[in-house]
Amino acid sequence: IKDHAGKTVLKSVSDGPMLLAKLPAGRYVVSAEHQRKVLVKTVRVAAEGVTRASFVWQATAKATGE
Repeated sequence: IKDHAGKTVLKSVSDGPMLLAKLPAGRYVVSAEHQRKVLVKTVRVAAEGVTRASFVWQATAKATGE
């Protein structure tokens, strides 16, 4: 997770389907990697409440010998 200035504010590895982070209000660039595919989203964290960002990787079809 990088802040508006591009400074890394959180670098983490998660085994779960979720990662929770407590961040000050502001705009962040969140990148997530799964099986060498990276997804990136810009997220705005409000001063109050909860902000959610979901990352969904599309399944890749495997070639068959049929």
